Amino acid sequence: MNGRHKLGESMFTFITRKRSVASMHLHVRRLMDVTFQGSVADVEAQRSSARYVRCFPVLVAPWVDDEPAADDAVFGIANNISPQGFGLIVPKAIESAQVCLGVHTPGDESDAFFLLGDSKHVAAIGGGFWSLGVELTDFATESCPYKLGRLKKLAAGLRPESMELAGR
Repeated sequence: MNGRHKLGESMFTFITRKRSVASMHLHVRRLMDVTFQGSVADVEAQRSSARYVRCFPVLVAPWVDDEPAADDAVFGIANNISPQGFGLIVPKAIESAQVCLGVHTPGDESDAFFLLGDSKHVAAIGGGFWSLGVELTDFATESCPYKLGRLKKLAAGLRPESMELAGR
């Protein structure tokens, strides 16, 4: 080839790459503008307290007839929290008006604790995931610990070492 481009072969030039990188940045910036963080900021003015971006697993169970529906519990991811509520990403729509959240504090040796809350919004966000907003109403660990037996067993899966125990 002696530094020459063969006729009929495509040639990826510096200019093409530069245009491609610029286009990539444009698409990523647009994605950043229209995805959740922007949506949370739009609602922020309506909230009485600030939300903090955090990422950790949460056990989410519908609360039906004054008890948890453990058979319908799922693991979700907290994406923002405040003293009054949680923003969660879950793998299915949670249809109940109330939910019970199991939370394990990272780095803490104690068992998970449980919170009750009202579902404030459920919205499909694509990819088989839903956004779930929960306004906290009660500390179930103290107010009704006798109702949490099955959830306590499931909550063991919140610990990072639970994946190691499962042989993964």
